[in-house]
Amino acid sequence: MRFFKYCGSTVLCLITSGLFASAANAQSENWQGTYGQVGIGYQSTSLSYSPWTYYPSGGSARPGTSSANNANNFALALGVGYYYAFSQSFVLGIGGEYAPLAGAKANTTSSYSGASSSSYGQYNVQSAYNLFLSPGWVIDKEKLVYAKIGYAGAQIKTSSSNTYSYNGYSLGLGYKQFITNTIYGFGEVNYTDYGNSNNRTDYNFAGTTTLKATNFLLGLGYRF
Repeated sequence: MRFFKYCGSTVLCLITSGLFASAANAQSENWQGTYGQVGIGYQSTSLSYSPWTYYPSGGSARPGTSSANNANNFALALGVGYYYAFSQSFVLGIGGEYAPLAGAKANTTSSYSGASSSSYGQYNVQSAYNLFLSPGWVIDKEKLVYAKIGYAGAQIKTSSSNTYSYNGYSLGLGYKQFITNTIYGFGEVNYTDYGNSNNRTDYNFAGTTTLKATNFLLGLGYRF
């Protein structure tokens, strides 16, 4: 009531209230719209193997084990998306990103019962993508903190020229800040569990592999 007492008139109160509401809504609406961005950084990928079985031609099955080094490499992610302002402090985004560069190669080691020595190979990640929802919390019209949860996929290519597909989930946290009215900078960390591939058949092997990755990105974006 004290607020209305000092307004002096109903018209002035309505105008003042409208200005406050517009200013508050402008914080989230400043982020609303379509965006495109480019992020660069560092990525570490791990490939793990379950115990597997070797089926030699004309022989009995032999159990085996494998291990793989982590693949650590430069990361490049191209992204597009759209934010919708639900309230003065909350936006919800939908987007997608793609890694156009193949990851670095890492070494693998395998051995099985009855083998006189271990075998060695390599693997690398390629064609990684992520489709995600991104809830965001508006600090002010220039700053945004956000999370990401998505559906991710990638392929592994081995030194024996076999390719295996993986599909799983991704989680991320990030921060964006406008540099100009349309250009913003961002930083984020992402964890992806690409899940399992059950069709490992190199040289009559059968087993399961699991692929996971973590990356740290810095980049620039443009809000259209």
